[in-house]
Amino acid sequence: MINKRKKAAAETMSLFFAEHGLMSFQEYRAFRPTPMRVSYIKKFFGNYTRMLTFIERSDPDMWDLLNVSDNTAEDDAFAAA
Repeated sequence: MINKRKKAAAETMSLFFAEHGLMSFQEYRAFRPTPMRVSYIKKFFGNYTRMLTFIERSDPDMWDLLNVSDNTAEDDAFAAA
């Protein structure tokens, strides 16, 4: 059973990633301000990768949107070079 707090945390993080793009754990840790502390991510999901997997499985449409925006940014950077 999915915890309501866990689902709410995943939704908050997916909206954050939609605004700022997907980032690695190190990038997220260095980024300020963040909607959720790293300790809360570990509390709810166990680790950062599991959080990303949870977002992918719980909301595939949002995951597709996150991946498209992330790939578009990479494509733009490649085209500019």
